Amino acid sequence: MIHEETLAKKIYDVMREQLKNNGAGRLRKIIVRCDSMETVDRVKVNEYWRKVATDPVYIDSHIEIHMDPPFGKCLLCNEEFELSEETARCPRCHHEQFKILHEPPTIETYEMEKK
Repeated sequence: MIHEETLAKKIYDVMREQLKNNGAGRLRKIIVRCDSMETVDRVKVNEYWRKVATDPVYIDSHIEIHMDPPFGKCLLCNEEFELSEETARCPRCHHEQFKILHEPPTIETYEMEKK
């Protein structure tokens, strides 16, 4: 799983490149999506974000993290399905072997301050 400081730095690297080519304005928020298998502390991510993103364009910006449910994929029929505490088999073919599909955190979008 990803550490909050590493996540904040990676988001900063991506946003620095994106905003360099995007013109003027200040960043308001970044929306990041990840599955709930990630153990991401939203407060810590934003604490590290404030330490890393110190340029004027980032003042008062924050990272908003959206958690999606984890998914599995049946090893027999390839059905993809949402996992829960009760998941023990594929809902389609009832096969008991499946793999957990893990999606790393991804920047979905960002919002700039309106002038």
